[in-house]
Amino acid sequence: TDGFCVPSGLLHATVFGGDDVVPADDDAARLWTGLGVPVERTREDNWWSNGPVGLCGPDSELFVWTDPATPPTSTPTRDPRWVEVANHVSMRFRRGTDGRLTPLDVPCVDVGAGLERLVAVLQGGASVYDTDVLRPWVTHVSLTWGLGADDVRVVADHLRACVLLVGDGLTPGHTRQGYV
Repeated sequence: TDGFCVPSGLLHATVFGGDDVVPADDDAARLWTGLGVPVERTREDNWWSNGPVGLCGPDSELFVWTDPATPPTSTPTRDPRWVEVANHVSMRFRRGTDGRLTPLDVPCVDVGAGLERLVAVLQGGASVYDTDVLRPWVTHVSLTWGLGADDVRVVADHLRACVLLVGDGLTPGHTRQGYV
């Protein structure tokens, strides 16, 4: 709010609301509330996992209101004009093949707060595809191939990734670094 002048009234957070196995993430809720950001508690929307087995845990997500013509209404799970700009995953567990959660010996944190998400907020876009970084790609792909909106985004994203690969001196391919 200070550095980028995003009014706190345009922010909303979601946190893990707890379930039968893992308690609610009250620490995250207190943090957001203490910063003056309203909080919505959810279950499925705020539980991160890397598939059916593996690392997992509660997460907290920060949303920004993207409709300049209307003051914020409702909550992020009820209105698509709330767009996620950052998340904080508290990886505390490993889910086994039997579905049970085992606490990690060394819990860790993963933060998702990409530059492109911030650019979208600062430029008033609803997504990274509405920024001056990706809009030219989306426009060109749309005009060239006549694809639907979702397909255009996928193609534009893959083209951008290929440019980054080549810029890093890698050759795109179907094995090793070229594939990853």
